[in-house]
Amino acid sequence: MNKMQHKFTWQTPNWLRVLCLTLLVGLTSVGAYAQATAINYEFGVSSGTYSSIASTGTSRSGAVGDDAAVNFTISPGFVVNGVTYTNVRMCSNGWLALYATTAPTATTNYTPLSTAATGANVRFAPFGADLNSQTGTGAYSQTIGNEHIFEWLNYTRYFVTGDAINCQIRLNYVTNEIKFVYGAMSVGASTTAPQVGWKTAGTVAANWATDINNVQINSTGSPASCDWSNAVTGNANTSVMQFSSATPGLKPLSGLTYTWSPRNGLSPVRTFGALTGITSDGATLSWTAPLGATQYNIQYRISGSNCGWTNWSGNPVSTNSVTLTGLNSLTSYQVRVQSSNATVNGTYSHIPTSAAGAGLSGYSA
Repeated sequence: MNKMQHKFTWQTPNWLRVLCLTLLVGLTSVGAYAQATAINYEFGVSSGTYSSIASTGTSRSGAVGDDAAVNFTISPGFVVNGVTYTNVRMCSNGWLALYATTAPTATTNYTPLSTAATGANVRFAPFGADLNSQTGTGAYSQTIGNEHIFEWLNYTRYFVTGDAINCQIRLNYVTNEIKFVYGAMSVGASTTAPQVGWKTAGTVAANWATDINNVQINSTGSPASCDWSNAVTGNANTSVMQFSSATPGLKPLSGLTYTWSPRNGLSPVRTFGALTGITSDGATLSWTAPLGATQYNIQYRISGSNCGWTNWSGNPVSTNSVTLTGLNSLTSYQVRVQSSNATVNGTYSHIPTSAAGAGLSGYSA
């Protein structure tokens, strides 16, 4: 009997060993992807199709009205930073919270990414602002395929005539991807600007450097000919997106999709050194190397004149500094840096100033 057992063990088929190893690697990868705070998620922008769930989803009427919110559960749970969440709080003010056991009580958080909320372990804000209902407004949820979908349909900023705010959060419980999808939007007569993005620790107010993955845009940093697909990385918890009747085109186009994908702990660049080596056609930019980065991609553009970006000809850069040359003299430029490990790319950095520091923004200067 012992000989037979020994013989069986010795002749384990190679395909079975490969399968076991593959499963082990796969499980390790899933675990690594699950263990990631918001800043370690790669951010992407794409154009798709907005499909309302109003006719098929579950009405969440508790999230309709002024400062209204409702708690309910989802199944299967959604994993963030290794924790599986089945409890959600959906608020009429354009945000969703995931929580463990004790439900958050906050409803009046008009700035969900820069306000601490007791119990709100994770907070998503596709349009975080003081919102209100109007005729035809609805809040809905539904699970389709692998996605838990949460929709705000035909909302308006508080006491604003002419708004039509349509957006969804889509949480893929298989890939752990997070998507914000926008429908047709109308901009009323108001300059109230929403916060857009998400954070892993919703109970903390100020944690941009370690925990916020958000975006910003305005008509100073980007031309009025741009739209929300040209948003750049925020530089603070308080960063906002312009949504104003003064620049009605600077809004989400229907189908705009923001996607955050979990990655293996690759952090973005958050701190820059002071600009050095300034010449008539260039300058040297340096930054603090984030955990996991082995190379970097650099992009630049002339401030206030371009919606898109130009890739630096020397990409990828293997050190945490680059000397840009061939630029126009007496011209203001914006630059951003993407961390990479040659396999996975991190989120692009915010746009730094010429001074040294973390979070300083040259976007609007």
